[in-house]
Amino acid sequence: MKSQKAIPQIGEQQKVVLPGTPEEQIAKERTKQVELNQVRAAQEAAGETGESARRKYDVNRLFLAENDPRKPPAWLPRAILMVMVAIFLGIFIYQYWGNVEGLFVNVIICLFIALAMEPAVAGLVRHGWKRSVAALTVWFAVLIVVGILVAMFGSMFVQQVTGLISGIPHLYSELASFVRAQFDYQLPAFNALGNLIAENIQTSWITDILGSTAGAASWLMEFGTSLMVILFVTYYFSAGLPNMRRSICSWLPQRSQRRFLVVWSVIEGQVSSFLSSRVILAVISAICMGIYMRVTDIPYWLPLAMMYAIISQFVPMVGGIIGAILPVIVAWSDQGIKAALLIVVYTLIYQQIENMLIAPKIQENTMAVHPAVGLVAVFAFSNLFGLLGALLALPVVASVQVVMTAYLQRQELVDSTLLDVGSGKVAKSKLARSAQLLSQKLTDQGRVVRSTSGRIITATDLQILKAEKQFADYSEENSEANHERDFPGHPFMSAEELDATETVALAKRSAGSLRAQWRKNQEAQASPDMVTQDLMKRNLASASAHTDEEHNSGDNLESTSEAHR
Repeated sequence: MKSQKAIPQIGEQQKVVLPGTPEEQIAKERTKQVELNQVRAAQEAAGETGESARRKYDVNRLFLAENDPRKPPAWLPRAILMVMVAIFLGIFIYQYWGNVEGLFVNVIICLFIALAMEPAVAGLVRHGWKRSVAALTVWFAVLIVVGILVAMFGSMFVQQVTGLISGIPHLYSELASFVRAQFDYQLPAFNALGNLIAENIQTSWITDILGSTAGAASWLMEFGTSLMVILFVTYYFSAGLPNMRRSICSWLPQRSQRRFLVVWSVIEGQVSSFLSSRVILAVISAICMGIYMRVTDIPYWLPLAMMYAIISQFVPMVGGIIGAILPVIVAWSDQGIKAALLIVVYTLIYQQIENMLIAPKIQENTMAVHPAVGLVAVFAFSNLFGLLGALLALPVVASVQVVMTAYLQRQELVDSTLLDVGSGKVAKSKLARSAQLLSQKLTDQGRVVRSTSGRIITATDLQILKAEKQFADYSEENSEANHERDFPGHPFMSAEELDATETVALAKRSAGSLRAQWRKNQEAQASPDMVTQDLMKRNLASASAHTDEEHNSGDNLESTSEAHR
């Protein structure tokens, strides 16, 4: 049936909508809204809403233009991918860490052995050796030295370690008797310390491992696998460090590659110098302690000397004290209190000689980590990763320190008494106080004069400066443009400092100039203060030049104004 139109009643006024009026626009909008509601109702009846249908068929949302404000930033997909990979690795490590822990530890050992060999390998490469041949030669030399030491002291070391472990219960009983007699305090019984500890100490672990054929075969297989992994992976790490750098740089933008190479070179130099210097100091310390204990006829001198050397060199601040505890106890148990006190005196004297004479020569260009930070890192890493974590805590902390120094810019400190370190004794005379103030300003200089950098120069900054000079290759014409392109807002070196490095292409230099430049670099590395003095001279020179320019510009303005008058 046809719908009848509504007939207006008598007395009802019919509303007339004139064209072009606001009422007409409102009526059109209502009509469009009704039609849109009908379309949405039809889509909902078909099983999909209007919003989902529009998103389903809007293909242009997947391929947005570059200037489209709806397009996400370029770094967002890569960041999402990195977060997903990090989450996956975290879940995998959390669930399967027990299965891959041995392999991970072996790889870390190989990496740090390769870094410890890097100074010798780099020295052979500088003399014209091929990288692979140099790495193989150094690695074979290390293995030969280790083999000779094992052949000479291996059997003695195993016998003394076995005797020391089996004699710990007797040593503990003597210690308990001494404490009870001197301090009237009863230590807990040795068996009460724990059945597991008592069993592991009272029985020889070597006998337990080799007691059964299956246990011996399993232990030998694990040891052989770890040994093969360490042998081959260490060589590949040492021979392939340049290729590793190239591979990582290929994934970075060109603007970040130079900064990455600088940070890599500083970390590599610091870790390699730290490990090599610590190994040398540990060998010297072990030889001296072993000779002293052998001369004084203290038992178990070989393992005790090695333990003392390792702990004293890789645990900061209190390493010498902790490492000397067991030798002191063994000496007291075997020869009495006098021998124990002599061990303490020897340890104190040797620590002073090492800190004042031996270590400064060997650790001249190694990393500087605050002792408190290093001690906390050693204890934390030892709880997480055991003995290996304690040995590698300082290199890891130093690497993190270099990365933070390179990528985070420090700010100049404000003048406040709350930021004063305090020099201890305050001088009475005005001249002495002025000298102290001048020394403090020169030591903690932020901004020397106007137009200089507000960056505070530290030892790590000096090493980064040296590394940057090796990678700088700027000509006089385009040095400023290249600096702004490669080092935008660089916190370490200005364009003038990069120009002053006088680095030219290698093909344009003769053998004599190469030797002279090599000697110059060696002298600069031997005395880091020369770099600091050079930087201060440049800052003062640039400030004086800036002042002269202002003075000349002022004279020119005065002459121009007089001519104008």
